[in-house]
Amino acid sequence: MVTRFVNWWAEWVVERRMLVIAVSLVLTVLVVLPMKNLYFDNSNEMWFLEGDPALTNYDQLQSHFGDSEYFLIGIEARPGETVFTKDYIEAVYQITDFLENHDFLANLDFDERTRANNQAKFVQSADADLGAQFGGEEPAKKRSHPVRAVTKVQSLTTYQMTKSNGDNLDVVDLFPEDPSDFTGSPEELKKAEELMKGETLVHDQLISSDFRHAMISARATYLKGTIDHHVQLVRQTKAFIEEKGFEKQGFKFHFTGNPDISENFFSSSMADQGLTLPLMFLLIVVVLISSFRTVAGLTMPLLVIVGSVITTMGMIGAMGWAMNMLNVTLPIILMAVGIGDSVHILIEFYHNRARGLDSKEASKEAVKHLFVPCFNTSLTTGLGFLSIAVSKLQPLREFGIVAAFGVLVAFVISVGLLPAMMSFTKSKETKAQQLAEGGLVARWTSGITDFDFKHSKLIALSGLVIVLLSLYFASSVRVNANFIDYFKKDAPMRTDLDYFNETYKGGFYLEFIVDSGKEQGLLDPQFMKRVLELQNWLETTEGAGKTNSFLNMLMKFNQAMHGDDPAWNILPDSQELAAQYLLLYSNGDPTEDLTDQKTFDEREMRISLRLVNRPTNEMKAYVSHIQEVVNTDFKDLNVTITGLPVLYNNMDSYILNGIVRSFLLALISILICFVVLLRSLKYGLLAIIPSLFPIVLAGGIMGLMGLYLNFASMIIASVTFGIAVDDTIHIMSRYIKVRATGATRKQAVHAAVTETGKAITFTTLILFFGFSILMLSTFIPNVHLGFFAAVILMVALIASLTLLPAVIFLQKDKAEL
Repeated sequence: MVTRFVNWWAEWVVERRMLVIAVSLVLTVLVVLPMKNLYFDNSNEMWFLEGDPALTNYDQLQSHFGDSEYFLIGIEARPGETVFTKDYIEAVYQITDFLENHDFLANLDFDERTRANNQAKFVQSADADLGAQFGGEEPAKKRSHPVRAVTKVQSLTTYQMTKSNGDNLDVVDLFPEDPSDFTGSPEELKKAEELMKGETLVHDQLISSDFRHAMISARATYLKGTIDHHVQLVRQTKAFIEEKGFEKQGFKFHFTGNPDISENFFSSSMADQGLTLPLMFLLIVVVLISSFRTVAGLTMPLLVIVGSVITTMGMIGAMGWAMNMLNVTLPIILMAVGIGDSVHILIEFYHNRARGLDSKEASKEAVKHLFVPCFNTSLTTGLGFLSIAVSKLQPLREFGIVAAFGVLVAFVISVGLLPAMMSFTKSKETKAQQLAEGGLVARWTSGITDFDFKHSKLIALSGLVIVLLSLYFASSVRVNANFIDYFKKDAPMRTDLDYFNETYKGGFYLEFIVDSGKEQGLLDPQFMKRVLELQNWLETTEGAGKTNSFLNMLMKFNQAMHGDDPAWNILPDSQELAAQYLLLYSNGDPTEDLTDQKTFDEREMRISLRLVNRPTNEMKAYVSHIQEVVNTDFKDLNVTITGLPVLYNNMDSYILNGIVRSFLLALISILICFVVLLRSLKYGLLAIIPSLFPIVLAGGIMGLMGLYLNFASMIIASVTFGIAVDDTIHIMSRYIKVRATGATRKQAVHAAVTETGKAITFTTLILFFGFSILMLSTFIPNVHLGFFAAVILMVALIASLTLLPAVIFLQKDKAEL
């Protein structure tokens, strides 16, 4: 049945070659069209499935208290000065005004704005002039709209103090609201400095205790499913700072916060693509030229990989999925993986031409001979990718599905379009023989079986020792899903975050939603006392900065109403007094309305705890400890812990569980394929050995180097396992076929390695150098993916050519192998 179909297929694609080529061209045009829908997204919610508890809690924080993501700008004063200088304050004025009043153009889906109606008030329609100013009209579904990317800015020039005025609370500006009223006189600056000394609430938050550093905190608009406005916010702010020449005046700037992370991911991803894609293409061209030294040998495999990449990118656009820091590596991976079948078929084609067949017959025989092995290798590779789809992380699910689809497309092109094109070539028989059988690689593979036979025991024993050592070191590997650590240590974003860790005890917040259970329950004295106790305890935990909540403001009001006596920096002793303070404060027409700290009905409140950055395994232990204490010592409070650290922690668990589940699924499914394809459990288990061996070795290297597991690690094991078995399939298929003719084990191994060795070596070299290119990436996970994938695939080749034959040779004579 299978043989009949393969024979029919080979005849059909070659005899109807013009039709095959024409249909391929039409399909290529059709798959290019959806690519216009591609866009980039690295928002937090994209990593989670709808309904995920951690994401639900984070969304609750957004809906109850508004935007919770901040763009932080730290400004360091000139050497020997404090922030209270005329130039410094004027710079703060200008940057603050820019953030408050500038619209940041973003590609925003109208339907998304409608769905996220809590953010709709921040979106304004674009007029034609603005659209023209920024490059004209966008497609109807994705129009450019000016988005108020910032909803509130806190800085020295917007800071307000509360002072008592008889029975009233006055809200007093630290600096004039209108920049034109700021004189910058020594007296004005000295007065502001003296006033700030008493504002201990914002020390090491808005301003450092030594007054050498101050921060501008821009509360960024949260729009679900897009980061365009965040990217523009960061880029245009940095451009504004550069345009004004503030750094030339001697001030040092540092940036952090989720918008800055999003912009760095976007910029780095685009830069990586601009570097790695051309390099990968050049690499493949060099390998193909050195391998085949013919125009056909160069162009036809390139058409296969270009077709598979274009079709896969078109699928992403058609599905409405976003590009992200993970799937931007797909073109590189598909270019490396997709070329394998075409190289095998081309070499077989040249073998057939060397035997005297014409181009049409050689093409047919190549397909007939390799259709099933290539299908099997594509199936196992596809299963390796598809196993990733069991992850709870949405981008990994999409990556697995799309990559498996890309592998399938590459197979179809290789056994369809490729033979149709090969049948037109006119290579001479002597040239074909040289291409098929000549070269250093062919000579090396033809002689390696003698080495395997003589040293089979040593090879097998060495493999066992390496496996045991690797398992020992692999046991120390831990998970880290912290996006910050995905950048190299010398990256500006990492060094800037170090600045915020040292100066302000971090640039990220762990958030707490506290529900009093009833309207105005927040003002109950006993409730406020317990929450303040929780805040005080949180500030004593390791790596914690200050907490912030509306209780801090109430204490500040109480102090102000008692002559600014620090002894009265305590909570009001009655619900009525607390309510009165809030009323007096609101009557003072403040810019800070506390809606981001408490709900309007005064039932729920928010505590924000500033934290230093740390790996997710440490953060997970930290949050677990806090949750345990809250559940025991503060069990009378209804507390929900959320924020970006909690999202990262959940990703940590998903990655660890996903690695185990996806690899087990890949292992079981591929083993079943082996047993079915090779029609023997023994053959199936034997074929697994050279593919498992390098993955165990990679785990040992990772442990020995002290590296963390991340989302790329989850891909490495499953994907490389699916790819690594390709070598084994080709060798075992030939081995079984030759063994069935009555040949001895050594003869069968020699024939299998000699006939397939050149092809699997060339494809492995392409994979090795292809994945190695990812080591040039900005992202550490992609660097690890490139390094370990390259190592695994090269070791898999060596294991297939040495360890596999050695194990076969060590079998007893009566064994059915």
